Amino acid sequence: MNEKQEKQFETKFSTAVILFAQQFQDIMESCIDDLSESVVEKFKANPNMSIEEMTKEIAEHTVKGLIKEFELQVTQNEVKS
Repeated sequence: MNEKQEKQFETKFSTAVILFAQQFQDIMESCIDDLSESVVEKFKANPNMSIEEMTKEIAEHTVKGLIKEFELQVTQNEVKS
């Protein structure tokens, strides 16, 4: 890439990252009630649930939100990788 293309890429990439972060925040805010209910139910079933298990539950719920928001087509294997 020449210098002009590099600058254009940097600008577009930075903008895309910022927009994604805003969309990610919106997704998290819109699903927080469902997410917390899900974690509460799992915690009730297993009061010894670790922070790592809670984090995994949050991540899985968030991935589902991202898939829905961006209409991503992924297989279960891709999600696990």
